[in-house]
Amino acid sequence: MIKLLGNHQILTSNKHGKVRLNFLPLLDSFYTKHGESITHFLFAHWNKILELPAYYDPITERYFAAPESQIQIVATDHFWEGVQRVDGSPLPSSCLVYPNATAEWIDRTLVIDKA
Repeated sequence: MIKLLGNHQILTSNKHGKVRLNFLPLLDSFYTKHGESITHFLFAHWNKILELPAYYDPITERYFAAPESQIQIVATDHFWEGVQRVDGSPLPSSCLVYPNATAEWIDRTLVIDKA
């Protein structure tokens, strides 16, 4: 289950539990460092509950998760972005960033391609 809570927060769960992800501190840090130099990007991380790679698009506020066998990464440029977790802020505190990339389901494959 994936539920968007608004304000760049996501709730994910499976039969083993649930976790709330808060991308806002990471997003704030990203814009402080990069300003408007990168207009579109994806955050990529490992979702511990779903046990899958997952991607968050802060521009469209869409969240994607899929097994590695169902992911095709065409846009290979990426870098690490991290922020110190404050007051037990929910994960993630760091992610890979795919600049100028989008995520889209094509058939049963999650394609990470250039924007």
